[in-house]
Formats: sequence, C-alpha cells, structure tokens
Amino acid sequence: MRTAVRESSLRAYHAIEPTLQDRELEIIRFLARNAHRDFTRRELAVESGIDLCSVAGRVNRLLKIGALEELAIRKCKYGKSGCPVRLMPTQLDMFA
Repeated sequence: MRTAVRESSLRAYHAIEPTLQDRELEIIRFLARNAHRDFTRRELAVESGIDLCSVAGRVNRLLKIGALEELAIRKCKYGKSGCPVRLMPTQLDMFA
C-alpha cells in the first residue's frame, strides 16, 4: 500500500513504535491531534489529563529517541516558564 509518508519516516516509525509504552503513545497521539501548537510539560499534563509526573518522564524519553522536539523556553499558561515540546514534523502523518 502506498502512502504520502516518506519511506525514511516509515522506517523511523517502525524502529521506535515497538518500544513505545502506552503513556508515550498517548502523549504522541495527543500531540498529533494538536499539531497546530506546542505544549510545556505542565500544559501537556493539564490538557491531556495525564499526571505531570508521568508526562515529564515520558516526554524526556520521547525527546531522547527523537520523536519530539523541544523549543525555546516560554511562559506556561499554567504557571512557571518551561520549554515546550511538539511532535517532530516527520512523525505527524503516522500518528494523526
């Protein structure tokens, strides 16, 4: 079956997908549904309904494996400043 997703993106997805935990997939899917914006970890926790302690660890792992990218620090709408994250553009088609 042909898709609009580039072959290199598909290989990258299939390389990481089997190792993702349920919470990580939940975060990725939430970010894909909200691809028009980025989220600090606290914003991600509040708006997705996932505990902040779970979000922080999962986001750090997703950054490490290259599924997410971290942006410049900004004010969080729920408190302190933080570095927002978003899904890597190459991942959008696979999780939307």
